[in-house]
Amino acid sequence: MSKAEIRQSVLSKRKELPIEVVNEKSKRACEQLINRKEYASADVILSYMSIDGEIDLSMLNDDAMRKNKKVFIPKVLGKHHMEFYRFQSVDDLKKGKFGILEPNNDEVFNLDDVDLVKVLMIVPGVAYDKNNNRCGYGGGFYDNYLLRVKEKSYADNFYTIAPCYDFQMVVTLEEGEYDQKIDEVLIVE
Repeated sequence: MSKAEIRQSVLSKRKELPIEVVNEKSKRACEQLINRKEYASADVILSYMSIDGEIDLSMLNDDAMRKNKKVFIPKVLGKHHMEFYRFQSVDDLKKGKFGILEPNNDEVFNLDDVDLVKVLMIVPGVAYDKNNNRCGYGGGFYDNYLLRVKEKSYADNFYTIAPCYDFQMVVTLEEGEYDQKIDEVLIVE
């Protein structure tokens, strides 16, 4: 299957999920993420705002802020380009280019700060394989961001994990020239 066919198939299944299933799986995903050592040691959480049946990280975002971790979520700035901006409350969000809620402030996460802090990045996507390859939505935003991280000498302070439903796992994803692997896929049962 091509990436386009995988995207179409998985997104169709995800959009059909009943809200009760999304809520239950999201709660389990957040609990599992919160109980991980990478979360406990992280000073900064790069999270996301869910759309179309994605695992919802609201519970994790709230927990991180209660524990005085800094939470940042992405904002699209141009073609294939995004940065992470500080998240403080849902009241501080507005719909961005793709209809996804984005921070409405100027406090950007500086990748040069990664040598000073531990970062946990929770990566959304459409499909994954056992080799930690990721199929996103096709815009290259996360691949470009992850490439910038991997170019830094302190990338060891940066851990990436992708929570997903079991049907988002595929046998193999074709690896494109610019595709970036993630550190771990967390399948939420």
